[in-house]
Amino acid sequence: IADAFEHTKEALLASSHPEVAEQSNAYHLLIGSEGDTMTSNSPVTVERPRENDIQGFQDACNLQEQLTFLPPQVEDFFRPPAMQQVLMLLRNRRACAVHGCKGIGKSALGIELARFAASPGRLFSGNVLHVRLEDKEEALTTIKESVDFFAARQKQCFFESDGRNPVGQASCTVWQLQHLERCRAHAPMLLVLDDECNALESKPLRSLLAEVLRKTHRLALLLCSPQPLHDSLGSTKVVNIELTGLDASRSAALLLRRVHRPLEPSDFLAAESLSEGRARAQLRQSSEVAKLLVASQILQPLDGNPGLIRHLGSRVFRSGPALRDLVQEICA
Repeated sequence: IADAFEHTKEALLASSHPEVAEQSNAYHLLIGSEGDTMTSNSPVTVERPRENDIQGFQDACNLQEQLTFLPPQVEDFFRPPAMQQVLMLLRNRRACAVHGCKGIGKSALGIELARFAASPGRLFSGNVLHVRLEDKEEALTTIKESVDFFAARQKQCFFESDGRNPVGQASCTVWQLQHLERCRAHAPMLLVLDDECNALESKPLRSLLAEVLRKTHRLALLLCSPQPLHDSLGSTKVVNIELTGLDASRSAALLLRRVHRPLEPSDFLAAESLSEGRARAQLRQSSEVAKLLVASQILQPLDGNPGLIRHLGSRVFRSGPALRDLVQEICA
C-alpha cells in the first residue's frame, strides 16, 4: 500500500497538467502502530525504507521501460471521465469499442488509458500492448510483430521451439498471447487496437480477435474505431462507447492551452451587451478568459471536437486572424 501510494504521488507530480501536479502534496497516508489512533489532524507521508535500495531503483527502471514502449503521453488530455468509464467497463467485459468522428479523441483516449492501466497497482499493471493500425492490408502482420516484440521483452517468458508450435500468422499470434497470459499471470492483459484505416471491417482480423478471446481467459480488448462494432467476436459481445464533444468549459480550457498569444476583444463575436472596454478588462484576468469564451459561445460551431480545437489554437498567433474569423473559416 505504501509503495502504491508513493507511486501515485510521483505520477501526479510528473503530470504535464499543472492543475494535476499541484495536487501531489494534497494527499497523505495515515498510519500508526497497532493499537494507536491516527487522526486527520496529524497526516504524514509514508517513506518506508526499502530493504534493498537497488531493488527499488530497478523497479522504477522497469516501470519506465514499460511506459517507454507505449506511445508518448498525450498533451492536454481532457477526457478523464471517459477513461474511467472504459476502465470500469473492462473490469466486467472483455471487449470494448470506443468510436466517434474524426478528431474526437479516440486515439488520445486509447494512449492515455494504456499508460494509466499499465502503471503499478492498476488493473492491467505491466500487461498492456498498444497497436496502431495504419494499413488495412497489413493489419494482421502489424499485430503479430507487436505481440512478438512485446513477448521478446519479457525476461521471464521463454518461447522454446518444438514441433507443436503453430504455423500461420494468426495461429502464431494467438499462441503467443496464450503463452504471455500464462507467464505474466500477475495481472490480466489488455490489447489496445487503434484502428485508423477501418481494419476492423475485415473478416480475417475479426476472426483473429474472436479466436484470441476464445483461447485466452484474462485478456481484454479495447478497440478505437471510427464506427461502432455491433457484431460479436465469437461469443463475446463488444460494448460500444461513443465519444462526443467536450463540454463548453473543457473546450475553452483546451483552446487556451493551444493558442500562441493572449486573446483580445477583437477575437470575440460582436455583441451589443459586451463592450470592448468590458471585454478587455475581463481578458486581463486569466481566470475570466475561459468564462468569457464560454459566455460568448464562439466555440459552439466546433461541437467540442478536440482535433478542431487544437487546429484552431495553432492558428491563433500574433499578427494572425481574429479567433472569430478562424472559427468561421474552419467550419465553412
